[in-house]
Amino acid sequence: MSEQESDVARTEEEAHDEPVKARLAVHTVSVPPVEEHTSVSMEAVERVLELTAKARHEIGVRRRGLLVASIFIFFAIVLLILKIRQVERPGG
Repeated sequence: MSEQESDVARTEEEAHDEPVKARLAVHTVSVPPVEEHTSVSMEAVERVLELTAKARHEIGVRRRGLLVASIFIFFAIVLLILKIRQVERPGG
């Protein structure tokens, strides 16, 4: 598991745990504890969204790189096939 994946997993756990704590704090009929837990949860959600956006961007970059490499390899194969045909021709 990469560092980024572990950060996402840890942040997801925080995002899940804090609303549970907030629900428990609701029963104290006191607003500050509820706000504390919900604000921590919202920060965790924002971090997850940020990490997700970074991961999506990285996937996009990798896909474009794969496309460019695939096109290059395709043209190299076509050129190689054409060269083989040229060499195999009588008098070529």
